[in-house]
Amino acid sequence: MKFSLGPYVPATADGGRDAFLRALDDAAQAEACAFDSVWVSERHFSGYGACGASFPLAGAVAVRTIGVRIGVLCDVGLTHPAYIAEDAATLDNLSAGRLILAARWPDDDAWSGYGVAPADREIRFRESLEILQRAWAPQPFSFEGERFRVPARLPQNEFTHGQREVSFTPKPAQPTIPLWALAEGRDLAGLAADADAGLLLPADLSLSALQPIVAAYRARRRPRPSDIVALCRHVVVARTREEAASRAALALRAHYERNPAPGGRSVEEAVEGAIEDWAIVGDVDTCIERIRRYRDELGINYLICHMALPGLTAEWLRGAIELFGKAVISEFRMVNFPREIRRRFLEALT
Repeated sequence: MKFSLGPYVPATADGGRDAFLRALDDAAQAEACAFDSVWVSERHFSGYGACGASFPLAGAVAVRTIGVRIGVLCDVGLTHPAYIAEDAATLDNLSAGRLILAARWPDDDAWSGYGVAPADREIRFRESLEILQRAWAPQPFSFEGERFRVPARLPQNEFTHGQREVSFTPKPAQPTIPLWALAEGRDLAGLAADADAGLLLPADLSLSALQPIVAAYRARRRPRPSDIVALCRHVVVARTREEAASRAALALRAHYERNPAPGGRSVEEAVEGAIEDWAIVGDVDTCIERIRRYRDELGINYLICHMALPGLTAEWLRGAIELFGKAVISEFRMVNFPREIRRRFLEALT
C-alpha cells in the first residue's frame, strides 16, 4: 500500500505566489513523513484553485525534493498530446525518473474554454493516451487518428514532406513513464483498461459507486500483480475524532462554497454527506480502519490524500501531514506496528 499527498492545486482564491510556495513546503514535508509521492493537479477556467500549468509546479517540486515520486494529474485531449509527451519526458529527466502521469478527462469549463466540440472529446482523449505511450518508447513512430496525426504532415510545413515517422526527444529517464487514467465512470474505466493504464478513482464517489468502475476496469484487461488501482480521497486526521470532524466541516464547507456540490445538493448536505460517506475523517485509528476497508473491498493499492483543503491553516496542515505519515502510514508499512511506539509518538505531539 502506497500513499501520496495531493492532488495539489493552490488553496487560495487567487492562486498566487504564496500558494505555490506553500505547495513546495508541503511537498518537502510529505517526503520527510514517508509519503511515496506528491501530486499536482491541472485545472482550467474554474476560478478558485485554478492552475492551468501543472508541469512548472511539478518541476519546482522536483527541485525541492530528492526521492519522492512526483505525480501530475493532467487534462488530456485539450491540446495536441505531443506537448504533454515532451513536457512529461523533460520533467522525468529533471526529476531523475520520478514522474507519474495521470490523464484526467477535462471538465466542461475546460472543454468549452479550449473550443473542443462534444463529439470530439472521447476520440481526442483515447487517441491522446495512445500517442503518449508511443512518444515515450525508444523507436520512432507514426500515428493516423481521427483527430491527431503524428507527424502532422501539414502542406505548409516543408520539413514533414516525405517524413513518415518521428522520434520524440528527450526520452524519459525511466523505461517509460507510468500512465494512469482518472475514471469517474465505467466508460472511462474501459478507456483506461484499453490503454493499459493504471486506474485512478475520483475523490467524491462513495464505495458503492466506485465498485462498478473497478469491476469494469478489471473486466476489460488481464489482471497483473503490477496493476495500479489508486484512490483519491479528502483526508482530515487529528488527535481526536471531534477535532477532525470540526476541521473537516470547516474545510469542506469552504470547498463547496467555491465548487459545485455533487448532485445539486446544498453546501451543508454536501459537507455532511462527504464526512459520513466517502471522506477519510477522524483520529488515527478511524483513518486506518477506513483505509483498510477501501483496500479490502476495492482492492486499492495506492491512496492519494487530498489534505491541503481550503480553510485549513498551513501550521495545522503541517501537523496533520506529520501525524498521518508517522501514525497512519507506518501501520501499513510495518506488520504488527507496536502500539506502544504509536502511543509515545502521539503523546510527544501534545
